[in-house]
Amino acid sequence: MTKLSLENIKSNINRNNFKVLKNFDQLMGDKHSQLFVNYPTNKKEKFIKFNIGHKPNTLYIHIPFCTGICTYCAYVTKSAKIGDTKIDNYLDLLEKEFKLFNHMLGRLQISTAYIGGGTPTIMNLSQLNRLYKIIKKYFDISKIEEFTLEGCPETMSEDKISHGIDNGINRISIGVESFNNNILARMNRRHTSKQSIKTIEQAKILGIPIDIDIIRCYPGYTEEMVLDDVNIIANIRPNSITTYKYNLKPSSIDNKKNIPFLSETQVIEQTLLYYEGLKLIGYNQHNIDWFVNDNDFFKHQIYKWKYDANQIALGVGCYGYIGNTQYFTCKSMLDYKKKLDSNFLPIDYCQTLDSNELEIKNIMFALRDKVLIKNFSVDNQQKLKKIISAGLGYVKDDYFYLNQEGQLYIDQLQSYVGSDKDFCFF
Repeated sequence: MTKLSLENIKSNINRNNFKVLKNFDQLMGDKHSQLFVNYPTNKKEKFIKFNIGHKPNTLYIHIPFCTGICTYCAYVTKSAKIGDTKIDNYLDLLEKEFKLFNHMLGRLQISTAYIGGGTPTIMNLSQLNRLYKIIKKYFDISKIEEFTLEGCPETMSEDKISHGIDNGINRISIGVESFNNNILARMNRRHTSKQSIKTIEQAKILGIPIDIDIIRCYPGYTEEMVLDDVNIIANIRPNSITTYKYNLKPSSIDNKKNIPFLSETQVIEQTLLYYEGLKLIGYNQHNIDWFVNDNDFFKHQIYKWKYDANQIALGVGCYGYIGNTQYFTCKSMLDYKKKLDSNFLPIDYCQTLDSNELEIKNIMFALRDKVLIKNFSVDNQQKLKKIISAGLGYVKDDYFYLNQEGQLYIDQLQSYVGSDKDFCFF
C-alpha cells in the first residue's frame, strides 16, 4: 500500500459543522465519564451477596504487576521482575478468591474472559500455566467465545503466545501505545517501536487475532507522529486497533509533573487523523475507538456494552457488575490479603443501583455504539434529544447514534448523561 500523507487524510475530513466545546477538560477526576466507575459516588454499602440472574457472564482477572510504572497509569500496579516470586504469592491469593467465588455462586459458565493488568505477560510460563489451570478449575470455559491475554511487547514472547493458544487463548491485546520511541520513553514504556513490530509479526505467524492499543493525543504528539503510526499500522496489519484518548488521571505520575496538554484543536485534529487514516488503510470504525478488519470485534466489551452481561472481576483493585450490584475489590494488597486470609471475598464496598441508575449506566455504555430509544424513560430520552439538538447525534430506525462530532466528545457526553447537570456544551 502506498504511504499516506497528511494531505491524503485531511482531504477526507469534513470540518464544516465543528463547534468549540466549553470547559474542555482532560483531567479525569470525580467525573461520571469513567464509564460509571464513580457513579453514584455517595453510595458505599457493605457487601452481602450477589444475584447472578440469567445474564451471560464475562470474566476479568487483574494481574497488577509491571516491570515499571507508566506515567499515565492510574490502575493498581506493582513493580516486579519477569517471573518474580511475588507473582506466585499473588496467584496463591487469587486462587483463594476464585475458590470463595466458586463456593458462593458455583462453577459459572463464561462467555468471554480477559486477563488484564498491569502486565499479565510479566508471568513466566509456569505462572501462566498455573493461572490457566485455576481459571478452568473454578469456571466453565467450555463454550467461551473469546479469551484474551493482554501484554506488552517487552514481555509477550512467542512461547507465551503459543502456550496461551494451547490453553484456549484466542485473542491477544498488545500495549503498543505509540510507535514513536521518544514518546514511549516519555511515557516510561519499557519497549521500543521495533519490539512492538516484532511482537505483532510473531503473533501473526502463530495465527492468533491481534489487537493493539494506541494512546492518542498524548502531550507532545504531533500530526506527523500520528501519520507515522497510521503508516506503520498499514504495513503490519493487526486485526484491530483500539485508540484511547489520553486523559490525565489524578493519581498518575503525569498529574504530578504538570505536563502541558495538547490544545482542544490539536486533540480534535489528531483524533480525526487517526479516525480517517485508519479508515483509508482499510479498517472499519466500531464503537468509536475500535478499528477492525471484517468481524474481529472485541466481544468481551460488546457483552458488557450491548448485552448488559455480568462482569465478574477478580483480583486486587478492580471493579465489576453482577446483577444490579457494582462492586469494588480492595485497592491495597495488604487489605486484599487480609480479607482472603480470613476467608472473605476481598470486596471493599459495593453499590446497589436502582432502576434509573441502571438505565443511565446502560445508556452510557450504549453511547459508544447505539441506543435503543424506547428502552429508556422520558427523562433520559430528553437528554438524548438535547444531544441531537446540539448537532452531536441523530436517530435512525429507532436507535440513537453519535455523529462524528459527538464521538469526539464521548467523555463529556457520558458525563452529561450520568449526572444531573444541565446541558451546556456550547
